[in-house]
Amino acid sequence: MKAVNTVVIETYEKKGEQIPKDKEYIVRGNGQNIEACELIAESSYCDYLRDDKKLYWAVKFRDGEPCEAWSCYRPIKDDELRYYSRDEQAELYNKNVMKNSKNVLGYFNAKEGVKYFH
Repeated sequence: MKAVNTVVIETYEKKGEQIPKDKEYIVRGNGQNIEACELIAESSYCDYLRDDKKLYWAVKFRDGEPCEAWSCYRPIKDDELRYYSRDEQAELYNKNVMKNSKNVLGYFNAKEGVKYFH
């Protein structure tokens, strides 16, 4: 989330503009690649992100700040970009980790921080 935020900040600093705070924006990518979107007009590359082209991720920006992030070893569907409780994450992990790790969806909420469920 921090790496994507850095790219967004640098993009807007170069343009001499403020990051829009008018609505929510989703920034997506895989590995170190960032897809062009409404918030970032051109696709870009970020050395701070994990160099794993199989890893897909998305970061939601609200009020100009990153607030939620998701990651998965397959493309993430729009309906999966939602809040996941700690219990849901543990259930998703336990249900899929031994069968098909591509179905494990990582989730992070900036307000809640990192909570381990092992």
